[in-house]
Amino acid sequence: MDYTPRHSQPFALAEAIFFDNPVIMEGSASFSGSRLLDFKHSAEINRLENSLKKLRETQEFLQSYLEATPDAEIAQDFEENKVVM
Repeated sequence: MDYTPRHSQPFALAEAIFFDNPVIMEGSASFSGSRLLDFKHSAEINRLENSLKKLRETQEFLQSYLEATPDAEIAQDFEENKVVM
C-alpha cells in the first residue's frame, strides 16, 4: 500500500528516524537517564499529542455524521484518518 497524505505532516520520516528512542517511546514527560529531553523533542511530542487529540475528535464527529448521512468521500477521509492514527 502506498500512502500519500493530503495534508502536511508534523515531521518527515527522514527526520523521525533521528529521534532518540526515549522521545518516541515515552512521550512528553520523558527522561533519558538523568536529563530532560531537549526542548525541540518535547515540543514535537506535545504537538503530536495535540494533533492526535484533534484527529480523534474529528473522527468522532465524522463517525456521527456518517451514521446519519452516508457519504463516500467523507467515509474515505474517515478511513484515511484511521491509517494516520
